[in-house]
Amino acid sequence: MAEPLAQHAAGLADRLSQPARLLGWRTLRGASGHRYAFGILDTDGELPRAAGVYCLAKRTAHANGINCTELLRIGQTDDLGTMPVGGPMAKRPSFNAVCIYLEENEFRRRLILRDVTSEPGLGLSDRLAR
Repeated sequence: MAEPLAQHAAGLADRLSQPARLLGWRTLRGASGHRYAFGILDTDGELPRAAGVYCLAKRTAHANGINCTELLRIGQTDDLGTMPVGGPMAKRPSFNAVCIYLEENEFRRRLILRDVTSEPGLGLSDRLAR
C-alpha cells in the first residue's frame, strides 16, 4: 500500500471506537487517476463520528473465499456517525456494508465525489481500482 493510503488506513483504524467491523479495503479510481482507499465496514456497529465520503455497498461472499463488493450509492457527510445504517436499515436487501473515506474538509469531500462520479458511462463499481 502506498504511504498516503497506509496513513489513511491507520487514521481510520484509530477512529473506530465501538466500531462497525472493518472488513477490508477497496480502492476507488477517480477520473483524475487519483486512488482513494475506502474502509469497508459492516452495518452491525456504529460508524465513526467523523466527516467523510461514503458508499453504500452490497458484499457477497463466494464459496472460493473471494468477497465481491458492489457499490450502490455514494455521498458525503460531516458526520458519518449520524447515518442510519445499522439496525433495521441494515436488514434492507440492497446493502450490507458501508465503505468510508475519512475527510474533514467539505471542499475536498466534494472534489472526491466529483472525481469518482464525473466520467460518463462508468458506474461506481466500474471505478474499483484493479
